[in-house]
Amino acid sequence: MASDIGTALFAATRAYRSAVEQRFPPGLTSLQAAVLNALASDVPSSGRALARALSETAQTTHDALTALERKGLIARRVSDANARVRESKLTETGHDALTSVRRAMRATERIALGNVTSDEVRHLSGILKRMQVALEAPLALATKTKARRSVSSFETDA
Repeated sequence: MASDIGTALFAATRAYRSAVEQRFPPGLTSLQAAVLNALASDVPSSGRALARALSETAQTTHDALTALERKGLIARRVSDANARVRESKLTETGHDALTSVRRAMRATERIALGNVTSDEVRHLSGILKRMQVALEAPLALATKTKARRSVSSFETDA
């Protein structure tokens, strides 16, 4: 049964992503929309921080930021705190695009949940959140353990 849930989640995610991208402003990808959304939240605006928050590689995130900058949806500047870091922020056009993205997401969600009761939605949402926590906890622990090993190895070598 567990493999059926994974398969169903993967299929639903793929179908949702395809449906929502059709409603996005022309030329905007799901990753670019996620970057816009992250920049509008409390996520730090450096490429590395965005990559971590979005579970993407630094290069993939850099490419998305470059595309968004070319489209005039974000502006980037060198950080005051660290000259090697470029910070990004939404432009007015970027805010407008994000509004369109959020509208597209709500419209797609209404279609996807059209035959689902509000109680079922609450139940499903709770289950998905618990699944997320269960899946992210081991990753966070592994990252901390790996960092500790790196520090221990460095201290041993010194």
